[in-house]
Amino acid sequence: MKDQAITYSTLEKNIYRSDIYKYSYLQDKNIKDEAICEALRLSQNFSKHNFDITTIESNEVDKDGDLKKRNFLAIFPEKLLIRKCARNISKISSPFSQDRNKTIRELCSTLKWGAEQKIYKIDIASYYESLSPHLITSTILKDDGISTHTKNITISLLNQYWSSQGKGLPRGLEISNPLANLVLRSLDKEIKNHPDC
Repeated sequence: MKDQAITYSTLEKNIYRSDIYKYSYLQDKNIKDEAICEALRLSQNFSKHNFDITTIESNEVDKDGDLKKRNFLAIFPEKLLIRKCARNISKISSPFSQDRNKTIRELCSTLKWGAEQKIYKIDIASYYESLSPHLITSTILKDDGISTHTKNITISLLNQYWSSQGKGLPRGLEISNPLANLVLRSLDKEIKNHPDC
């Protein structure tokens, strides 16, 4: 559970350069400090907090022909806290991930061997929306690598999303991709351990 503590300094490390341009008020040091302090207060009182999850329709269509919905957190301290939780989960959900360029170089090298190879690219239709709240919650709770604090904040956010008729994982929130990877981790291991893989 290294670096999973939610403190002023760990929250500050999750402010990106692009945030300074998007939220120009963060250029003021006092306002930036207040935003970090607010995220820290929120981490301590998350169970009493209603996250401001905004939902808009995207141009993408799901498997039923409906427009997919995108979600975002409009309040920066909320975004900062959930970003830190996402980073905590990401460290656990994909510990062996490597950059795309390295993967492509390794793939090209493997294909040059001359033996017949097959490559499968698989996409699960509406994967985020198809996951059940029970599966997501139980996967989070079972993982001993995620701090209890991160688990509780994440589940609190998701429960709020589900109580407002949200399905599966909230597409668009930074927490969703690491959670999707966490759910798929057991399948990844099974495929990697297959003798033909």
